[in-house]
Amino acid sequence: MTEIIIVASLILVTAVVYVLFSGTKTNEPKIKQNETKDEYSKLPCIICCSRLKRGERLKSEKFTVDDKTTVHIFGCPFCLNADHSKRKCPVCKKSLKCNEYLIGDMWKKDNGKNRLHVKGCVKCISQ
Repeated sequence: MTEIIIVASLILVTAVVYVLFSGTKTNEPKIKQNETKDEYSKLPCIICCSRLKRGERLKSEKFTVDDKTTVHIFGCPFCLNADHSKRKCPVCKKSLKCNEYLIGDMWKKDNGKNRLHVKGCVKCISQ
């Protein structure tokens, strides 16, 4: 009888510990209570890592020369307008000023979708 009580108490303690310590283990910023998950897109800004709302786009310019497409990525509406935003290059991790941008190559895959390879910022590409 005591063995049954010990086993039952171990199961109960394990369940309580699991409930207490199991939480979200993602790096996504928490969404405020008055906002729904549907308001946000899946991908964050590549420069400042802020979550984009649906319909918000990164400001970029595309240049095509001899079937090679180069893209300059300036950022999202949040990091372009904020004076103190944490803009940094995803390649070299150096901070970027508001007028600096990332450089990448764009191509179409066989399924017709565009793919972008970010090579880095002006600072780390010129090195």
